[in-house]
Amino acid sequence: MQLFRIECTKEEQFSLKSKLLEKKVKYDMANSLMNVKTPYKSLCAITIALEEKEVPRFLEAIKEVNTSKNMRLYSEKLLKQQNRMDYPYYAPYILLEKEYPYLKTTFFYQKLSASLEFLDDIELEEKVKVFPNFLEFLEITEEENNRIVGNYQTAVRILDSGENTNEDFGEFEIICEQENGVYRVNTNITNYRKRVRIQNSLYDYLFKIPMKNGKSNFQITEYYVLRGEDTILHFASDSKVIELYQKEEGKMRTFPYKILSKANPKEEEEQKIVEEIEAFLEKQEALVRSRTRKQSE
Repeated sequence: MQLFRIECTKEEQFSLKSKLLEKKVKYDMANSLMNVKTPYKSLCAITIALEEKEVPRFLEAIKEVNTSKNMRLYSEKLLKQQNRMDYPYYAPYILLEKEYPYLKTTFFYQKLSASLEFLDDIELEEKVKVFPNFLEFLEITEEENNRIVGNYQTAVRILDSGENTNEDFGEFEIICEQENGVYRVNTNITNYRKRVRIQNSLYDYLFKIPMKNGKSNFQITEYYVLRGEDTILHFASDSKVIELYQKEEGKMRTFPYKILSKANPKEEEEQKIVEEIEAFLEKQEALVRSRTRKQSE
C-alpha cells in the first residue's frame, strides 16, 4: 500500500473524490502520519492509501483536477537510521506534464528529488548537522533527442517541525553524448540560493553548492556503459552508488534491478564491477588531461 497526502481547497477535494470515483480508483481514507508535518501546514488535507496498481490512475486524476497547480501532493517515505527506528516523513511528489523516464534515472534528478538516499556520498564531522532538501517543483521547458532543458525549485526542511529554512531554484541543461557504446550525460546547472536561516543542506555536499546566497554554476557528469549483452552500468566519479539496469529489446529499463556501493562491494562479482568502473574513470580522466594539454599547446 502507498500513502499519499493531498493538501488542497475543499472544492478541489470534492472534485478529486468525484474524479477518483469516475476513474474507478480503489482507495481507503487513512489517518495522517503521527508527528509528521508538512511545511505549509494546510488545514484542508486528506490522506489516502492505495495499492501500487491504482497509483497511475490516481496520478492522472490529480493532474486533471489540479488545473490551478495549487494542490500539494506528498507521499510517505522512511528515513533509514543506523541503530534507531526508521523515521517516517512526507516528501513532495513531483508531477510532470509527461513522463521523462530516463531523466529520472540520472543521479542529477535522483539527488535533486531524494537527497536523503545519498547520505553515503557525503562525509561529515560528527558535530556537523545537515538538513534534507526537498524538490517541490520541476518543469521541462525544451526537449530534443539528446537534450533536455528545465527549471526546478527546492526547499530545505526540518523534518520534526516541517519548517522550510533555505530555498534553491535554478535552471538545468542535460546533454547526452554517445561514443563507442558509452553514453556520457553532462548536466549543467545554474543555481540561485536564498538563505532564510544559516543551515547546511545536503545539496551543499551532494552538488558542492557554495554555502552562501546568490548564483552558482556547476556540472555533473555520469555514465551509462553496456556490460555484456544485457546489463547497463550507471555510475559517476563523485558518487559511491552504482546502478545496474537491464536491457530488453534494445532499450534500457528505467528501474535498476540492483544497486551496489563502490565503497562496500559485498561479493566477488560486485568487486569486479567496481574495479572495471574505477579503470574506466581513470581512462576518462586521462583523456580529459590529454585534450586539455593539446588545447593549450
